[in-house]
Amino acid sequence: MDLTFLSTSINPIIVGICLCVGYVIKNIYANDKINKYIPLIMACLGLVLSISTNLNKMSLEIILSGLFSGLVSTGLHQAFKSLIKGGKCHGKTKNFLLQIQKLKKMVFLQQLTYMS
Repeated sequence: MDLTFLSTSINPIIVGICLCVGYVIKNIYANDKINKYIPLIMACLGLVLSISTNLNKMSLEIILSGLFSGLVSTGLHQAFKSLIKGGKCHGKTKNFLLQIQKLKKMVFLQQLTYMS
């Protein structure tokens, strides 16, 4: 399945904020009752951040950007966690990191075209 259309939906600022907030939540509340809701919390936080930065123009793209950026932050946390623990990437983690690299390149190229 080709997920390249989602590259335009990633907001790096929202990903970074959600990644930091998720990390803090995970380390403050170190039990599974809270940890299982972290992806939901990050999706909601990403949605709120995306809407708050685009108050004057609400659209489905804004909603997707917030939700997807929040969820990407949880995926990044899991990928880095397994990379640090294992020292190597295997299977799904390796594929996920390759998809992230492709998306980052596409976002960078898109930003270059907007700047020119």
